[in-house]
Amino acid sequence: SGGTAKKAGMGIVGLGCVGLIAVGIVAIGLYILYWGIVYQGQDDIWDYMAVSGAIYFSGAFALLVGGLYWKRASSTGALLALLAGLTAILGLDVVRGFLFGDRLQGTMFENWAGAEYGLLSIAMTTLMMIVGSLLFPDRQPLEGAEA
Repeated sequence: SGGTAKKAGMGIVGLGCVGLIAVGIVAIGLYILYWGIVYQGQDDIWDYMAVSGAIYFSGAFALLVGGLYWKRASSTGALLALLAGLTAILGLDVVRGFLFGDRLQGTMFENWAGAEYGLLSIAMTTLMMIVGSLLFPDRQPLEGAEA
């Protein structure tokens, strides 16, 4: 398999990365198994799956739209958008309880469901893509320089 990996352009680093990814997948699977057996929360498993997808989707949405259609999009804006995608985790009751306790009582956020937090996450990622790109533009390569 070493010869096949070298033919495919994967050196030692490539094979090490594949092994690391395999270990990560097994670790995540074991964690999910543990979580499913031990955790006794209020949220439905579908809520967790929706939030997992929302974390990825909200950041990726801002990156794709900003990167494809906006010339001023920058790598800093993209990174901030990805990090802002983590706000989707607020869609879980247990996370909101841990972070805010009873402080949301009497506010407009008190009765929000996971879908509203998902939309908030999309708005945050878009905002961070715009703000990050405007405040920290990428340096333009010098003319004649190869990329």
